[in-house]
Amino acid sequence: MRAVHCILAVCLAALSREATAACRWQAVQDGSELSFTATYAGQAMTGRFSSFDVAIDCDPGGRPTALLVSVDTGSADMQDDEANAELQQPDWFDVSKFPRASYRSEHIAPAGAAYLATGHLTLKGLQVELQLPFDWQVDGDAAVLEGEVELSRTRWHVGSGEWATDTDLADAVAVRYRVQLVRGE
Repeated sequence: MRAVHCILAVCLAALSREATAACRWQAVQDGSELSFTATYAGQAMTGRFSSFDVAIDCDPGGRPTALLVSVDTGSADMQDDEANAELQQPDWFDVSKFPRASYRSEHIAPAGAAYLATGHLTLKGLQVELQLPFDWQVDGDAAVLEGEVELSRTRWHVGSGEWATDTDLADAVAVRYRVQLVRGE
């Protein structure tokens, strides 16, 4: 009888794990965008990352429960060869040493009609807690995650050396994201 209880417990545990990870959504690059806007001498300067990945796990009811973002820092593009080369350098993204930035959240809560993920952004080797607001729209096997957050670039030492103050280059950087996702297995 004890063996039957053990087998039932193992089966229930396996079913429980499957239920908690009811679905995973994966980003589709086509139609997705991750952009940033900095302000230099009062002028807005916008760039984007051309290579990034986003995955979202949902509970059985379809509510997002985990968010994982990975960004290729070397894919930053400001539509200017000189600026793009500068972003690769140690004072900025230090791409040779830190080729990826990541965001991970396993705590997502409803925030009105949207959601708020609380997690950590790791950039240039520094891990800092960050709340990330987003709208989540599902249509069958397709979904869209969309939002905007303001970051302090100096918190992650992006723009160090002569750029460490906000005299010419504002500390605040607006990051906008619109990600197309498809339901995975």
